[in-house]
Amino acid sequence: MPFENGILNWQPFILEMLEEYDRKENKATIAGKVFLSLAKCIVAITDELNIDKIAFSGGVFQNALLTDLVLEEMKTKQLFFHRQLSPNDECIGFGQLAYYYMQKPAQHYLVKQKSVEQFSY
Repeated sequence: MPFENGILNWQPFILEMLEEYDRKENKATIAGKVFLSLAKCIVAITDELNIDKIAFSGGVFQNALLTDLVLEEMKTKQLFFHRQLSPNDECIGFGQLAYYYMQKPAQHYLVKQKSVEQFSY
């Protein structure tokens, strides 16, 4: 999947996968190539953008094969995976709070002073 000018071109990936399916290639082999391609895609993007610290989340990273491939392909980078919280959608709010605290450190004191009942939902 070429990554140029900040755009990921999925077309070659999709076309090759469909061609292999039409040729009746082994489905397990096609699936393995899909996961390996996704892992290599992450590597290409992080290399292009000079990113060395990467946090992985979402239900897709409950897939052991994809997680193992990412670990294998990205040995030179600092990778972060869930250990105490689920990577599923129920932790989106936790990630949003973490991002908030990283972006607005001066606000920490104000948030700590309010009780949960004072926030409007």
